[in-house]
Amino acid sequence: MMSAKTWGMSGTVSSTFTYTFRYAVDTSIGQSGSPVYKYSSTHGYQVVGIHTYGAKFLGSIVFQNNFATRITSNLFDFFASFRNQEVSV
Repeated sequence: MMSAKTWGMSGTVSSTFTYTFRYAVDTSIGQSGSPVYKYSSTHGYQVVGIHTYGAKFLGSIVFQNNFATRITSNLFDFFASFRNQEVSV
């Protein structure tokens, strides 16, 4: 039987774009598709992005940045459209 462990990290958003944002949090291979959370004392944890990829090098410059797709209102509505739908696997 395999066991699983949930990992958590925190960091800051270094830049935002229309559909993506970049943040400095260490990630590993296989974490693409994971939620990126923001915590608010008013609303608790909220998913604000979907981790897409990490980059450690840009030419000869070494850095650690990760990128996520932002959960825009259009993307949220798209996900919400699947609620209560029957699915086949």
